[in-house]
Amino acid sequence: MFIDADTHVDECEETFSYIPKALEHLRPHTISFNPEDRPSWLGSDRDSGSGLSRFWFIDGNLYPRRIRSDQRTRTVIATRELHDVGARLRHMDALEVELQVIYPTLFLREVSLRADISVALNRSYNRWLADRCSESKGRLQWIALIPYHDMTEALAEIRWAKEHGAVGILKRGVEMGGLVASDPYFRPIYELCADLEMAVCVHQGSGFVPMVSFLRNIPGGDAETFPVISAFSYLLNSSVLQNLSSLHIGFIEAGAAWLPHLLGQAGWNWSRSPEQRERIFSDLNFFITTEIYEDVPYLLNVLGSDNRLLVGSDYTHGDRSSVLDVHKEMVARTDLEAASVRGITEQNARDFYRL
Repeated sequence: MFIDADTHVDECEETFSYIPKALEHLRPHTISFNPEDRPSWLGSDRDSGSGLSRFWFIDGNLYPRRIRSDQRTRTVIATRELHDVGARLRHMDALEVELQVIYPTLFLREVSLRADISVALNRSYNRWLADRCSESKGRLQWIALIPYHDMTEALAEIRWAKEHGAVGILKRGVEMGGLVASDPYFRPIYELCADLEMAVCVHQGSGFVPMVSFLRNIPGGDAETFPVISAFSYLLNSSVLQNLSSLHIGFIEAGAAWLPHLLGQAGWNWSRSPEQRERIFSDLNFFITTEIYEDVPYLLNVLGSDNRLLVGSDYTHGDRSSVLDVHKEMVARTDLEAASVRGITEQNARDFYRL
């Protein structure tokens, strides 16, 4: 059975049902347009079947609430929004997946710079997802949202999430209007995650970008990939991680083909065998998700080991990273050793998330 290192949940009204009545005014609302009435500045539907006619309205801004194609995603709303945990588990059985690790959808981008909104929405999401995953008997693992705008609340939420089953925290490559991953502001976050053995997960996404600005970003989603690559570069030799050897950091859903360039720029040399090198990637507690189309044997040679690459299906989404059978496709490759395939499709995720 496989470990799916990167899956998602689509937020729904129930996600925000844990916001207390006193803070009801902070609750996101859904705004929908008939396709023929949709303003042209909102853009058009994507080829993935994820329409741009429904949005979350948060703090005066719009964020996509995708209407997904069941055919394209090979999922249904009951499994995407976790209305039916049993149905999702049965689908996992069909995919030969033992465990899924769940990331958000809406919150892959920062939706507000206000601390009160960040705290209220993150707390509600975490409590909703913890409750839903608790029905899975350990087969649905989850990544917590952290309100970084308020450090006291952030540290408290990390502790709560750990106590309620979270295996990691979501960390965007850029937060709070421009703070990069190596900013000393985040040192207490990293220290606590190291102490609690919670993974820090830098997932594809962006900092605070309202809907209109988001539509003007670089085509093809690269604007959401670059922050991950940037975070890797900033953290590679950063003093902010000093004496945190137990901290696991993952770089999720941004591919891995960029690794040779960034490592080369940092002075790494892979012209020698792994045994002869001064450094190999296993010296770091960095983990990377790779894509099925990438030259994995070349990447393994660059890294000098096969215990740091992961793979995820991007379950529920319908973009270029979404391959529900990615684990089976990795097994079917003829250019990889069996031990490497097992690591990429199962063991490395166990190690990263400490499953």
